[in-house]
Amino acid sequence: MRKQRLTALPPVARARKTSKEEEVRKVFQEIDSRGCGELSLDDLRSYMCDYLGFGQADAESMMNQDGGTGQSSLDFDNFRKNYARMNPFSIMERQNEVIIRKPGALCGQMAVLDGLEDCQVYICDTSAQIMMDYCKRCTVLLGPCQSSVFVRNCEDCCLWVAAQQLRTRDCQRCTFHMYAKTAPIIETSQEMSFGPWAACYPKCVSQFEKVSFDPTRNFWNAIYDFTPSKTGTCNWRIMPLQEITQLVVDLDEAPEIAAQPDGPLGPVTFDQLCAKPLQSEGSTGQSVANIAQVGPALPSPPASGVAVKSRSFQDRATISAAVVTRKAAAAAAQAAPAATSTDTVQSGSPAPEPAKPPSNEETKQTTKTPGVR
Repeated sequence: MRKQRLTALPPVARARKTSKEEEVRKVFQEIDSRGCGELSLDDLRSYMCDYLGFGQADAESMMNQDGGTGQSSLDFDNFRKNYARMNPFSIMERQNEVIIRKPGALCGQMAVLDGLEDCQVYICDTSAQIMMDYCKRCTVLLGPCQSSVFVRNCEDCCLWVAAQQLRTRDCQRCTFHMYAKTAPIIETSQEMSFGPWAACYPKCVSQFEKVSFDPTRNFWNAIYDFTPSKTGTCNWRIMPLQEITQLVVDLDEAPEIAAQPDGPLGPVTFDQLCAKPLQSEGSTGQSVANIAQVGPALPSPPASGVAVKSRSFQDRATISAAVVTRKAAAAAAQAAPAATSTDTVQSGSPAPEPAKPPSNEETKQTTKTPGVR
């Protein structure tokens, strides 16, 4: 029986590096279902993946953060050292990791992504607000955000974002597949690329409905630039059809809550890329500045047979968990000295390498990254 997904703020909602030992030990004991003083990978998967709504890669990273891929158990000292990683809402200072938040994991709260490099982040849940700062070369999916998504000081990231509004500042060479309920705003940002939302994951359609996002009213190309170039060039462009990437995320869930990936919008077409921006009925702040805008050229028609690219990710375990911990194995060895150790870990495929934002020269293909289909 898999652990049921939480429905309220979890005990680790304020987990941080400076959390008191009493708080950390209470959570450790809750996860330690066998009361043996060490956590197995199955213990972490039950609590992190099923209860909190993290991904398999999150649990494996927690287990092996300090000891490499050979770890079969996690003692309290190492758990406390990495306790901040248990916080569902704060994802900070990570490199070359896959990070997942399943439906229900954020409980509608805000989330922070800060200091990530070469990571893959899949936030498959609704949120109150998202702040993404100082991230480089990351692939990021952000499910429906009821207010603003702030992207600041980021470079070479490829994003799928659904938000009431997008605001960027001091960003370079970032790519956005957007659903925007109001006009996105960019500021002191250059070489930005935009296209319509092109992502599917379990319960995506119901999440759009929950936050009242109308898929037919998408302001993805109604970009307002607070700092347009003085040379007359545009700081953003519309991606040609061959650069659009359709992302499909499949999550590992208990059978009673599992669902197939779905999306509120169909495949992106060339006509969509050339459509005129929608006119907003309300102000998003640009009327105060009244800054003349420089629009981008429309993309060229695609060659015959050209279509959007496809990228898929599966939330799957890459390491076989050993149920027996070091303490249990030691006790068994003392009881039967001739027996061989059962403390084994089998490694699956290596952790996924981060995806790079698509380049102009790419042709239609499926991204092949370990752990990414």
